[in-house]
Amino acid sequence: MASGSFGGRDGWNPSGQCTFFVCDIVSFTAHSRSDLAREHMRLALYAMLEDCFERADLPPGRCYHEDRGDGVMVVLPPELDSSRLVHPLIDLLRGRLLDYNDLASDVARIRLRTALHLGRAKSDGKGIVGADANHVFRLLDAPGFKAALKRSGSVLGVLASQALYDEVIRDARGLIDPDEFRPLPVANKETRATAWLRIPGEGHGGDGSQLVPADPPAAQEPRAEVRITVPGVGHGPSADLTMKELLDVVDRLLDIPLMVTAEGRDGVVESLRREIRIRVARRPQPHMDGMSIVRTCAQYPGGLLELAALVRAYAGDTPQVAALRETIARICGEH
Repeated sequence: MASGSFGGRDGWNPSGQCTFFVCDIVSFTAHSRSDLAREHMRLALYAMLEDCFERADLPPGRCYHEDRGDGVMVVLPPELDSSRLVHPLIDLLRGRLLDYNDLASDVARIRLRTALHLGRAKSDGKGIVGADANHVFRLLDAPGFKAALKRSGSVLGVLASQALYDEVIRDARGLIDPDEFRPLPVANKETRATAWLRIPGEGHGGDGSQLVPADPPAAQEPRAEVRITVPGVGHGPSADLTMKELLDVVDRLLDIPLMVTAEGRDGVVESLRREIRIRVARRPQPHMDGMSIVRTCAQYPGGLLELAALVRAYAGDTPQVAALRETIARICGEH
């Protein structure tokens, strides 16, 4: 395999202590993007990553990678210098993103979230498994990380785990500046941790010690209240909806003014757990888009309850939101 292309499952299989790099494209599933635009963005992302890893002296051919639909996971072997993910890779990648976006159409522009972690990698022959792989994706999907990058308007944000910060960043010298990272409390599914946030190009002021507000707990409620499943997934009764139930939920969803807007629906879909959001087939018309969102959520354990909690987090405690939550609670109780 050429050094300029990422390795995969036919090459080195990660084992033991390794460094994880994961990324995903912000709003990849937005209804404004066509499948052609998404295909173009994925090709561009791979080209940028492979070029930047090569220039950072992290040969892609020696790394393990897995495609994640809207992003990529890369695992470095122990002999490669993990500090080079922090610098120069992140800054090289930001430069490539800025250059790419200057020439890209609005629907094809890329903003990227990245997360870094140092931990144990295990391969079961089909992919990477284990607590450390789960942890880095919890960081990537942390609502507080998403909110901070959105507020900044920057093209790239990086969130480093406490383990990587302690090992690589805290006592770094030279071109890695620990003061550029600030602590971010993470509350995502079962994960409760502190990670370290850097948004290149954003001046946060001070000495970097100010805490970003903790992730809102409301979005976590459905994960603790799972009462529905689909056949073959989890345990318990089926979440298959009748057409009447589907339409009832969609009607209540679109009674909420925020959810009539594309921006409102985009925000909620992007906050869903990864396994759900990458499978929502977005539609430009609000009712069809709502049906796709509700139908997809219903196919996953706790998906409808998660949808209700996220809508509440975005739209607040309004009578329309209460009606949506009551409808979903009734349906979940009946299945």
